[in-house]
Amino acid sequence: MKNKLIIDFGATRVKSISKKNKSLFFFETIGSIKFENSKFSPLFFYSSLLKHLNYFKKKKIKINQILVSSEMHGFFLIDEKKNYTPYFSWRFDSKKKNHPIKINFLKKNLFKKTGLIFRAGIPIINYFRENFVSKNFKFLGGVAEAICFFGGEYNKKLSISYAHSTGFYDLNGNFFLKKFFKNSISKDQKTYIGFINFNKKKIKVYCGIGDLQASVLGSELKNNDILINMGTGSQIITRNQLLCKKNVEIRPLHKNITLYCITHIPSGKAISFFCNQISLHKNKSSKYFWNTLSLIKLEDLTNVEGDVNFVQLFKGKGLGKIFFKKNYKYLCCKLIKSYLNQYLIILKNNFKLKKMRSIILSGGIPKKIPVIKEYLNQKSLLKIYVKKDKIDETLLGLKSII
Repeated sequence: MKNKLIIDFGATRVKSISKKNKSLFFFETIGSIKFENSKFSPLFFYSSLLKHLNYFKKKKIKINQILVSSEMHGFFLIDEKKNYTPYFSWRFDSKKKNHPIKINFLKKNLFKKTGLIFRAGIPIINYFRENFVSKNFKFLGGVAEAICFFGGEYNKKLSISYAHSTGFYDLNGNFFLKKFFKNSISKDQKTYIGFINFNKKKIKVYCGIGDLQASVLGSELKNNDILINMGTGSQIITRNQLLCKKNVEIRPLHKNITLYCITHIPSGKAISFFCNQISLHKNKSSKYFWNTLSLIKLEDLTNVEGDVNFVQLFKGKGLGKIFFKKNYKYLCCKLIKSYLNQYLIILKNNFKLKKMRSIILSGGIPKKIPVIKEYLNQKSLLKIYVKKDKIDETLLGLKSII
């Protein structure tokens, strides 16, 4: 890891790590969540990177290579004259009514053609609704591409994992509708994205993979295991198609490795919204909220109804004054039981539990709340492992590529 900067542009946090001698150095800044559901300038990602580079510069760490992973399903477009659009994250849901015939076609065919389930936030959907079809944008980019575009030179090459997540490409990196863009597609694990200029040097940028793929690499997922990644958003992932029943998305990792997943599960974003709601009604801090969650025991969940609607929380819809009249800890127990029951339902409906060996829990949430492991173990009767590395799984995944 010497002279390497490993950085993950998550929705909530931008996390990075580098090494000097035998010491590891970590740095964090706020992620794109600060823009909420709005479109914003892709320059944000380059500006964020500079904060990280300057931090490591102060630590006298000389960076000559950057490896990037990022939140999935975001995009911006570039034309031949280097004009560019805003960045549209996975949270952006265009309400425009352009190209209804194409949108209807995607509803019927997107999963069949790409393995992606049709839902708000997929780039190809926002592309048609925002009417970019009529404009002359020839190149597609995500976070890694934005960094190089603003900071140096963009190679116009996309990793297969990012390209596929946009909905324009199938699992093999081919367009399934028509040739929209001039980008080339790489199936290499370490795709060269371009370079940036920093401190009078050219620093090469690699990977540009999704945080989903990075977390799989970092968790060292085995063939008969299931990974539940619990972050701002959440996913259930396996490498083994034989563990799946139905309605499971298909996503490429690299080359001939394919992942089978359920994505867009309400998680940290919904919990944070609940935290804001309960803080308003009970006049307690977010620190108090997370501390309460961390102290919940298995027996605390026994006589509690798990009836909190997580989809409603994810959409930012409040639960009402009457709900919050109950005891503070009781409400937190209801939240956690509801949160975990959604995973048990998804596992039962979409995966063959009897064929599984174990479940790996990754992301910050299971590390903060020990009862998550205990409850899932009790209800699923499977071995449950929580990755206890101090380094985030996405960063571990990028580290494994070096």
